[in-house]
Amino acid sequence: MENHPTRKLVFAIIRIIISAVIAVALVKFAFFPDQQPKEPLHGQGNFVLPTVTPIRGDIKNDSKFDAVVLRDAAKAIKSTAEGEIVHFFVADGASVEQGAPLLQVKTTTVVETAAPVPSIGDDGELPEVQPQSVEQTSYNNVLAPATGTVNFDAMLKQHVTFNDPLGAIVLATFHANVSVTPDQLYALQSIPSEAEVVIANGPAPFMCTNLRTISTTIVGQSPDGGNQNSSPQLVCDIPADQTVFDGIKATLNIAGEEVNDALLLPVTAVEGRFREGKVYLPADDFGGEPTPVVVQLGINDGQLVVITEGLDEDSEVLEFVPRKSDDEHNSEKNMPMGY
Repeated sequence: MENHPTRKLVFAIIRIIISAVIAVALVKFAFFPDQQPKEPLHGQGNFVLPTVTPIRGDIKNDSKFDAVVLRDAAKAIKSTAEGEIVHFFVADGASVEQGAPLLQVKTTTVVETAAPVPSIGDDGELPEVQPQSVEQTSYNNVLAPATGTVNFDAMLKQHVTFNDPLGAIVLATFHANVSVTPDQLYALQSIPSEAEVVIANGPAPFMCTNLRTISTTIVGQSPDGGNQNSSPQLVCDIPADQTVFDGIKATLNIAGEEVNDALLLPVTAVEGRFREGKVYLPADDFGGEPTPVVVQLGINDGQLVVITEGLDEDSEVLEFVPRKSDDEHNSEKNMPMGY
């Protein structure tokens, strides 16, 4: 059934009218915007930085580190004389005690002695006399520098000189080793002499002794163009009666200091962690700068820090240290470090 011509005409007129209205509206919005001024927007809230006051409480700064059990470094076997190896007292791989003889070096030296004074011959002249040479032989035993397993790097009839390496004693003793970052050394200034070693699926937790920090040299490219870097390590000796293996993972628990009834602040409120720091008093008026106050610090447990001087319980400080501008941050980087 075909549409009536009149109906077609009506729909065409309606489409034209709608298109015209849209076109007029677009022209109005594009070229004749509303000229009535708008009221400016103003903030109505007071933005106050969060603050905190010190509290009294007890604190203990125990430390926990991921450690690895390592065999103590082997002790070098060195020749004590120049000569020829003529005898081995023990076989390679034998277990020996410190001071036990390992091998023998034969040293042969030629000593020239003065000849006797000759008598005058018939011709009235002294005959020519050659000096006499005498061979002297000595035997020097090389002793074990430590208790452990012998690992020779020498053979019979080998010629050696003084202090030549002839092998090593592989020790049966172990230590726990922790690689620490230089900034962690601040927290390790007053560590005890022992720590607890925990090995998963191993023996019951036990104490290691002679806890200490050392510095090892790592061969590589250093920032100043050299070839060596220093790496701080935390080390303690594992008792000989404990069964451990080289390379096994462990946890090292170090008992820290404990302070009772101390004045405490969150670490987020204090700039610095060692001996001395800064806290910031809130500004008196909105938009002002906070006032820094120098305080003396005690121990911290990672969440709270002890304030020993510089604040009282009624002091109100910013809960978070204000962020420095880039210029201030760069200027501090160029300042020499100190306590």
